[in-house]
Parts: sequence; structure tokens; C-alpha cells
Amino acid sequence: MREEHGIATGTPEGIDSWWDKNDDLEVDGKLVLLYNTFAREENAEFFGVLSLFEVVDSAFNELAEKGRIEDGIKLLEKLKEQRPAQYMADYQYYDYYLLHYYAPLGEKERLQEIIKHFAEEPEQGIDHITVALDIFRLYGMAGEILQLSRIAYQKLKKSDENMSWGLDDLEQRAIFCVI
Repeated sequence: MREEHGIATGTPEGIDSWWDKNDDLEVDGKLVLLYNTFAREENAEFFGVLSLFEVVDSAFNELAEKGRIEDGIKLLEKLKEQRPAQYMADYQYYDYYLLHYYAPLGEKERLQEIIKHFAEEPEQGIDHITVALDIFRLYGMAGEILQLSRIAYQKLKKSDENMSWGLDDLEQRAIFCVI
């Protein structure tokens, strides 16, 4: 077991060498490795064992620490484009970064895409939905607040996975944001 990454060695083939290569690279080299990996034809098992979220999140944060947020956004957009299933597996975290980037820019099309992701799987991203409502409020985006809160509330009120206080919090936050 590769303890530093929680990965069993040799399963699937090539995963150990991928991690060894990644560990030896600086952030620019990691970006090239990630872009090449996104473009490769690999089965779902490879990406599952790779722990893609861990790698992408680490690279994104390293870029952000170096003041290269645009490169981090490009990384997330490339992942979403080339590996949509892997992106959607952890969309709430990736969209959280994108939301913080696109909201101040007023990128309505990008924000609509994020709202759509939350609408598809609101239970998976409920904590991030409340953050999204706050961000929309901060930037005066009442239409997005109304749209997201309506979609999320309707789906979440029928869900068995949420505590009633979570719905109350969402409802109160949405009301407060619209006012």
C-alpha cells in the first residue's frame, strides 16, 4: 500500500509510476502530467485509484498559493471538459472554486452551469449551496439566489438524507439573501 496516497501498489498497472512521476515534479510539470492524463484513454478504475480529486485539488491550491489562480481555473475547466464524469464526482468542490472566481467577474453563463450542477445533486453539495447563496448575495445576484434556492429547496425537502434544520437554514438563508 502506498501509504502517502492510500493506494494499493500495482493496481491498476501504471498507477505507481504515475504517482512517482507526480511526486518528483514542480507545479508546471504537474499541470502537464495532469493535462496528458486527462487526454489519455483510461478506464474508470484507473481514475478511481488515482484519487484524481486529491491530485487536482493539490495542484489547484499550489497554483493559488503562487498567485496563479487563472492557471488553476484552466485546470478545472480542462478537467470538466475532458473528464466530465470525474469532474461531477466531486463537482461541489471544483464548482466552489469556480464560483469564487466567476461571480466577481459577473460570468452569468458559468454561474448558470454551476447552478445546474447543484440542481442535479443538491444533497451532495448542500453545504456549498449555502455558500453559493452568500456569494450571489455579495455580488447582488438576486436572480441566481432565487433560482438556486427554489431548485435546491424543492429537491431537498423531498430528500431523506437531510436534517430538517438544514432545510430551515437553507430557507432562511434564501429569504435573507433575496431581501
